[in-house]
Amino acid sequence: MLSLFFYFKTMEGIAIRAVAQDVEAAKLMGISVKRVTVTTWIISSMLAATAGMLIAPTTFLDINMMSEVHLKSFCAAVLGALIHLLDLQLVVC
Repeated sequence: MLSLFFYFKTMEGIAIRAVAQDVEAAKLMGISVKRVTVTTWIISSMLAATAGMLIAPTTFLDINMMSEVHLKSFCAAVLGALIHLLDLQLVVC
């Protein structure tokens, strides 16, 4: 509830929404895009750290944790880079 209040009712929240919608228009309106970007990175880092602290006691950390997902995402990134570099067009059905 507090985050929704921040996002919709404060000037900083309105600035975040403005920058997310159109950076150039936000600059023209006098909003410091760099300050808003830094603010959003700080907010997202704090939320990620809080989520990590809340989930850590309930999960077992292991060296192979998420290895399947990491392997698949690495393969997707490599293939995506190759497709981009070779300028190939793949049709996904």
